[in-house]
Amino acid sequence: MKESAEYDVVLLPPAALSCYAIKISRRIAERFGSPLVLDERGALPHISLYHVAVARQHLPDLKEELARVARRTPPGELQVTGIHIYREFKSIAIEISKTQWLRHLYLKIIHRLNPLRDHEFDNERVWNAARLSPSQRNFIARYGTPLIGRHFIPHITLAVLQDGSQLETAAAMIKPPLASFTVKLLHLCVQGKHHTCRRIVAGYDLRT
Repeated sequence: MKESAEYDVVLLPPAALSCYAIKISRRIAERFGSPLVLDERGALPHISLYHVAVARQHLPDLKEELARVARRTPPGELQVTGIHIYREFKSIAIEISKTQWLRHLYLKIIHRLNPLRDHEFDNERVWNAARLSPSQRNFIARYGTPLIGRHFIPHITLAVLQDGSQLETAAAMIKPPLASFTVKLLHLCVQGKHHTCRRIVAGYDLRT
């Protein structure tokens, strides 16, 4: 029987932004309840680029493709732009700028990794696809993720609320520093429940 695991290709925010995200995630969880609470060990703050399920035998190929992408990609500048609410997921996030550099990087990653993903993996179940739009469900069928095109909004997820009516109230607690930062590394992490980054399994220096 084929064994597959869920991975996430991610960018890690700088230490100051990561600490802020963890602090606010805990505050939101304490006040509103959230099954997702960021921490330094099993739920790292991150910016997802591609959620992908891969069979064990294809993991070395996936790592090599990511290394190839990193060697051909220069470092890039990103900026915190505000707060984003995903109503379909009942989640709150710190929004990150969707620069041309980032668009190019994530599309390149999807192009290189999509052929390696487990096309039999039940991504509709993972994403609870019944709550999503037809275009998002179409992207799941084609790429294994709904976060493609206009649905790709770079972000750091802070919390997932059980009561969607409290999203705006919770969002009012967030005042992220509108700072810019340089991305020099690409990471591959093991994906956990609620699309958390459980642990880093590989890191790749971007071309300098």
